[in-house]
Amino acid sequence: MTDLNYGFKKRALRWKVVVLALFIMSLILIACELCFGSVYYPVKDIIRVLLGENIDGVSYAVNNVRLPRMIGAVFSGFAFGIAGYVFQNLLHNPLASPDVIGISAGTSTAAVFLILVLNIRGGVVSLVAMVFGIVTAMAIYRLSIIKGHFTYGRMILVGIAVSALLRAITSYLLAKAAEYDVGSTMQWLSGSLNGVQMEDVPALIVVVVVLTFVLISFTRHM
Repeated sequence: MTDLNYGFKKRALRWKVVVLALFIMSLILIACELCFGSVYYPVKDIIRVLLGENIDGVSYAVNNVRLPRMIGAVFSGFAFGIAGYVFQNLLHNPLASPDVIGISAGTSTAAVFLILVLNIRGGVVSLVAMVFGIVTAMAIYRLSIIKGHFTYGRMILVGIAVSALLRAITSYLLAKAAEYDVGSTMQWLSGSLNGVQMEDVPALIVVVVVLTFVLISFTRHM
């Protein structure tokens, strides 16, 4: 029992060290994002701007360009991490995540089809892609049931197969597309923070924070 308790304490200590190290690395990356760019701004100038002081050139670049992108990157990355955490808890498997079991592939295929085939742009692409991602998840779940019996392992395998199929469709659509359409499509698939404005930040923060608390409350019953 003593050895078991020691093992648990050692694992908890290791977890705390990893979290602390990641937190420190995040702060360093945030500082680099605010300081470095086409023009370098010293840390002291960044701090003065964040405290409300107006510095010619620096204030505009930080408040309107670098700060919104930094906040967008932090909360978007946090949302991706929460999504992976929820799937791993739901399916009881560390391999499970939206990109592995096919949900991300479903959203990508829908987005590519809308942009390249139907020539649709804007927010409707994200909305339809999200809906198709949900439909993909439901289809994977249904295909995982054989003779009324469902297993998490089978769902992951089915998800990997569905993901491969959808990625093949996406690759085919990209290969057949006109060259000038591929750029905007790849930007949607890869994601970009170039268009993030400070006006977009509050909505992002609210959505991520609220859904995080909702998902964490549900994971207790998974």
